[in-house]
Amino acid sequence: MAASMACLCSLAFLATGGILMLILACALPQYNDWRPLSLLAVYVLVPLPFMFARRASVTAFSSSTEGVGFDIAFFVTSALVVSGYALPLILYHSAKIVLGACLLSMGGTSLIFLTILLYSRYNGEDDGWGTI
Repeated sequence: MAASMACLCSLAFLATGGILMLILACALPQYNDWRPLSLLAVYVLVPLPFMFARRASVTAFSSSTEGVGFDIAFFVTSALVVSGYALPLILYHSAKIVLGACLLSMGGTSLIFLTILLYSRYNGEDDGWGTI
């Protein structure tokens, strides 16, 4: 119980640090541009393909993690992760944001994606909802 609480607290700390870095990339007076905040949509969409694929693959007879559903989920998740890093770079390249905001956005993206990865590793077992 104590180990799970420590893990949950560390994940919350990582997620808070990532969101803080993203907000700082938008709100600091030398940056003062809210365009990097559009990364929040990517943060919400990244875990969804695997959640749907895992839910759809569990049947009454098997719980395999192989097949086309997981391949498609892996591809879509990979595309979303790449877009999470590419969006600040594209905004910087087009001179919409400055380098500091780009680096803070990418650092926050790294922390959020690390949080999602660690949560999926920690909570990868059966979610307790049973089969549909």
